[in-house]
Amino acid sequence: MSDSKYAIEGLTKNLAKWEDEGFCTVTNGDLMRLMGPSGIPGNKGADILAGIGAEKSQPDIIDSIIRPELTMCGAKLSAMTQKESYQHTLECRVAAGKNEEAPPWQLLWCATCHKDFLRSIHFFMWMLIHGGYKVGKYWDNIPGHQEKAFCPLCEEYESVDHILTQCNMPGREQIWDLGPKLWQLKTGKDLRPTMGMGEIGACGAMKHVSESAHLIWRIRNERVIQEKGTASEREVQNRWCKAIDNRLSLDCVLTNSMHYGKKSIKKVLVEKTWCRVLKDEDTLPKDWIRGTGVLVDIS
Repeated sequence: MSDSKYAIEGLTKNLAKWEDEGFCTVTNGDLMRLMGPSGIPGNKGADILAGIGAEKSQPDIIDSIIRPELTMCGAKLSAMTQKESYQHTLECRVAAGKNEEAPPWQLLWCATCHKDFLRSIHFFMWMLIHGGYKVGKYWDNIPGHQEKAFCPLCEEYESVDHILTQCNMPGREQIWDLGPKLWQLKTGKDLRPTMGMGEIGACGAMKHVSESAHLIWRIRNERVIQEKGTASEREVQNRWCKAIDNRLSLDCVLTNSMHYGKKSIKKVLVEKTWCRVLKDEDTLPKDWIRGTGVLVDIS
């Protein structure tokens, strides 16, 4: 029950529009999701209840849990203007900054477009989060290809989660062990993340996580789809080091403000990012960013 003209008109005249917009553009949208007919008609009753509530010394605890069957996830992009979408994205970022819990799905989507990612990584992360890869049960409905639904090594339904975090394929565990070695050099601390799909999908600017996941995916495709055979431990390590070295080289190139202008990155940021993980770092010249052949060291 409510005597608010805004709430009444919103939930009668604008409800369909608000639902299409995922309550993203609505003031107190999280509460508007919960409101509905109470079965007690009349403004007078609302005034009485509001008066009683105003006299309470302690506010009532409102159950804000929405039943799963009534939960609407997201918004229809076709129902929102560019301005409304942009405004909602900004609000989500501010809210996430004040919240120490898991970030909302909107920020996970934004993380796939992080400036530190290569274009190939952008695409990989986007497909990862949106379930765009054709694996597992997808093949159940493709006549003559049902056997592709199963992992040939583990003999169970395949999924991207399985491929990246569970599969017994050679090289997967090895690749996830290389990142912590680099982190040990960088911080002096042990880090062996669980590497669940949530951690991978939200890795943001963590170069070694995104590059590691992408390498596992490529090696799997080469073995299963291209039938190139199993990569050796030496090959796996060399390919991982090359991927990280390429990121280092690209960061150095992007410091060229004459060429990249406002899109260039500051030298001090590159130096801070890669300090303590470079090979023979103590003997490198001060302007090593302008040089060539600088490598990471995980020995």
